[in-house]
Amino acid sequence: MDALRRSLTLLLMGAGVILTVSNLSFGQVESTASDSRKAATPLKEREQIGQVLGKPVFRDQTILPGDKARDDDLLRRQQRENSILAGLFIRPLIDKFQQDHKADTTPTKEELDFTHSFFLEKHRKELEKEGAEWNRQLKEIEEKLKGPLSEEERQELTVQKIVLNQRQSPPPEMLASFLMKNLKWQRYLYRHYGGGRVLFQQGGVEAFDAMHRWIEEQEAQGEFNITDPALRAMLYSYWTEWSHGPFLTDDPARIEASLNPEWAIKFPLEDVLPKDTKK
Repeated sequence: MDALRRSLTLLLMGAGVILTVSNLSFGQVESTASDSRKAATPLKEREQIGQVLGKPVFRDQTILPGDKARDDDLLRRQQRENSILAGLFIRPLIDKFQQDHKADTTPTKEELDFTHSFFLEKHRKELEKEGAEWNRQLKEIEEKLKGPLSEEERQELTVQKIVLNQRQSPPPEMLASFLMKNLKWQRYLYRHYGGGRVLFQQGGVEAFDAMHRWIEEQEAQGEFNITDPALRAMLYSYWTEWSHGPFLTDDPARIEASLNPEWAIKFPLEDVLPKDTKK
């Protein structure tokens, strides 16, 4: 099952459905899973570790069932724990801020239509060029699936079939919505919170340093706080300790290209290096 899970994850990444620190789905899986245990523990017995937007956050919400037994990989465990904390503390802040700044962070119909049309045309060209080869590969896979295979071989071939069928299907409108909403949010952060480095993610660019400054401002304004120093450090470790390798850049040309991708070229962010900034 691990091979199938990894392959399906790659498929979702290829479709642009990937979770990042500040995109649409960040932290929702983790926080939902932890919320399922709230009713089982009386409120007076729960240890509060902070608050977000005036609502308490408890320690038992930061632990997923089976965490200790399931994960011996320190880095992977730290990544998951960081994601859980961000889902609890940062996701609600993003939702509220975007709601309060709809005019600047919500894509217009024109923007969505252009982005969707771009990907439809890109898909049409790819299908015209690669369609015959994809069909040949599909037939080959279907023949192999009829024969004797190990469970892992069958899983791998099944995923390959799913990927090939996905490539032949036109991109859904939700892809344009996902990418454009994230882009407008990242542009807003970059423009108003000091610019700086950006991080390349599968689901789009992330205004890395600007997001860090925005979170620090939210904390300073009392929108959230974490009373456990270790958990607070863990939340911020994404910006202060993690190595993001070559995907994190301060190269002006790469930043310009990431904030003005070809699928949004009709709506460019003028003068990428920000003038109106917050330190």
